[in-house]
Amino acid sequence: AGAPAPEAAPQPEEDEAAEPALPPPPPPRGHLKIYLGYASHTGKTWRLLEEARRRQSRGEDVVVGWIRPKDRPALAPLLEGLEVLPLRRGRLDLEAILRRAPEVCFIDELAHDNPPGSLNPHRYQDAETLLEAGIGVVTAMNIHYVADLREQILKVLGQAPEVSIPEEFLRQADEVVLVDASAGFVQGRSQQAGLRPVSEKTLLALRGMALLYSAENVEELVRDYRHEHHIEETWETQERVLVCLTANNRGPHLIDRAGKVAERWNGELWALYVTPDTHWSNLSEAEAEKVRGFLGLARSRGARVQVVEGAEPACSILAFAHEHGVTQICLGHATAYPYRGALSGTVAGRIMHGAAGIDVHLIADEGAPQRQSTSVPSDAPSLPFLARLLSATPRPESRGHLRVYLSYAPGSGKTWRMLQDGSFLKGQGQDVLVGYCDPHERPELVEVLRHFETIPPIRTPEGLPNGLDVAATVARCPQVCLVDDLAAVTADGRVRWEEVEALRDQGIHVLATVDVSGVEGLKDAVEGITGLEVSSTVPDWLLDEAEELIFVDVATRALLNRIRRGAVFSGTEVPEDLQGLFNEGSLEALRELAMRLAADRVQDRLAALEGSRSDLADKETIMVAVDARPGTARVIRRARRLADRMGASCFAVHVAPDEDWTGVSLEEHARAREHLDLARLLHL
Repeated sequence: AGAPAPEAAPQPEEDEAAEPALPPPPPPRGHLKIYLGYASHTGKTWRLLEEARRRQSRGEDVVVGWIRPKDRPALAPLLEGLEVLPLRRGRLDLEAILRRAPEVCFIDELAHDNPPGSLNPHRYQDAETLLEAGIGVVTAMNIHYVADLREQILKVLGQAPEVSIPEEFLRQADEVVLVDASAGFVQGRSQQAGLRPVSEKTLLALRGMALLYSAENVEELVRDYRHEHHIEETWETQERVLVCLTANNRGPHLIDRAGKVAERWNGELWALYVTPDTHWSNLSEAEAEKVRGFLGLARSRGARVQVVEGAEPACSILAFAHEHGVTQICLGHATAYPYRGALSGTVAGRIMHGAAGIDVHLIADEGAPQRQSTSVPSDAPSLPFLARLLSATPRPESRGHLRVYLSYAPGSGKTWRMLQDGSFLKGQGQDVLVGYCDPHERPELVEVLRHFETIPPIRTPEGLPNGLDVAATVARCPQVCLVDDLAAVTADGRVRWEEVEALRDQGIHVLATVDVSGVEGLKDAVEGITGLEVSSTVPDWLLDEAEELIFVDVATRALLNRIRRGAVFSGTEVPEDLQGLFNEGSLEALRELAMRLAADRVQDRLAALEGSRSDLADKETIMVAVDARPGTARVIRRARRLADRMGASCFAVHVAPDEDWTGVSLEEHARAREHLDLARLLHL
């Protein structure tokens, strides 16, 4: 007998109502990416359309929703092959985009008011509508449209734009990518467009604002990552200056000094008072009122003010500093203390002993007698960047200019940007030559390099590329030479940045690239973040003296996606020796570090134009005591950075027993010499 027939499904009774169908779930929210510039003609629209073409080539369904009509003829090569939706009575046609339902819509000029009768009053609200419909949006805007920066913009421009983008919208962006360019480049593009160029001072102020705004946003990502992964070590991406206050009358002087330090570093200022109990029982009423006044003064200077309880002030200060990632502590001290002995038992002495990795400034009372300065010999080390700018010493007219593309990791796009700018200069009739560029088998770089004349690299006996052929490049004598990776060292020990300097000495202009991990002054910060040893660097003064330093940005997640697609390394995995670098937290921290470095250089240039720090070099002198101890190199690098930020001259001193180094072991002698060589390299 066959198997029994399955029972029929029970049928609903005639009077039983069927359950209503549930509505379909809403589509997942679209991905929002914003290209942020500081002025017109920084290259935002170019980056926008380049990404549209790149995504379309990967098979994504993209449309262009808005490009300013008068810009379309100039952008025709980039728009070719892209689907550009027609405008509706001169505005973005939101309804048409919703009907078309692409994967991604590209919209230029996010900060724009819609005409009456539109679905939304503002274009950013159109973008929000598309995102809620599950359509990704890639858009662009300038820094002066950020609503939260309105007061700062008013000071710079004299007026704030009527249109603004609320911070809430910007914070929900999945990616915010900074589009940087030099002020001179923006002015040149404006002149080519027949527009009156904005002053360099205004452009520098806006550029510095965009860099710092971006760095602060990235800092939040770094903070979140460190919290999620329980990382307690300090990552030196931003300076945090802590001023420690007491009832001593020196309080205002300490606050003023610490405030200037924080300002020069573009850092945070904190003010701290340690009390044994909530009643401030160690102070008289008059002293307590004085401390409250000092804290109020610090708050008026923009400091974050904290009062903590602790029986031991030194322990409380150090605990607070480590908890909040403080990098510099400012303390007052009596001028009568000798260098050794009496200080060791004081609060300041205990803080100095326990503040590993934190700078401690012992600040003399205002008006304390100062040692008379001595004359500086004619062969003294050169002053730092700011002092050199303020001196207005002319450069040799025959020396080549240097433009450096700075980013935070391999694969960030700095080489691509250098080659694109080289192509532009070539199109303008300049004689452009590629001196050295290893494409690492990346197809897009190989293709671009085909359009350049290239000097064959010097090769190892095994036939592998081994660096720039300086002699051949000088003999060819181009106007502009493109050189990748300034920090590289060849197999036979040649340093690429020194080769670039040789080209500049011959009057050849150079476009070059470097990662923030290749900057000597940041070596310790980079190693602390990544856990990797940095083997080759460029001295900070080389970036100081570069006529242009341009930050090339890419969102960290986008960079990691490039790696997964095999667009950075030969495979889809990060090489084992770079694992410490290519994780999201390390990359974000290095990204912030690079942004702040670029912002420092911009603000130095602005200060030089304004003459606002013209007396700094006369007021500050830093001396580094050099010996053979392992930590000395870190101290030298830190002193160089401190000198640059404070506008100070900087000297390195080593005390030897005699000219023959009697009694010093060969090992100690070699280490001390190595440290002195580092000091010379950094122009101490």
